[in-house]
Amino acid sequence: MTSGIGRCALAVLVVLGAAGCQGEPPTEAGKSPPPTSRADDAARQAVDAMQQPMDRARSVESTLGQAADQTADPVKESAP
Repeated sequence: MTSGIGRCALAVLVVLGAAGCQGEPPTEAGKSPPPTSRADDAARQAVDAMQQPMDRARSVESTLGQAADQTADPVKESAP
């Protein structure tokens, strides 16, 4: 009877030990970012090269809109 209890206790320990040995996934903190390829760098430069003129165009559009609003105000006031 003791050998039955001993075997049962051993089986429980083996199951608990196997469950406790599951490895944790590695943390992301120690990894360095993947190296960028030349194509990625070229694409980023192309986007940056287009972004500046687009920003200027948006600024001009805003300025023209404000000027149009200022011009429209006196016209609206003078209309009956």
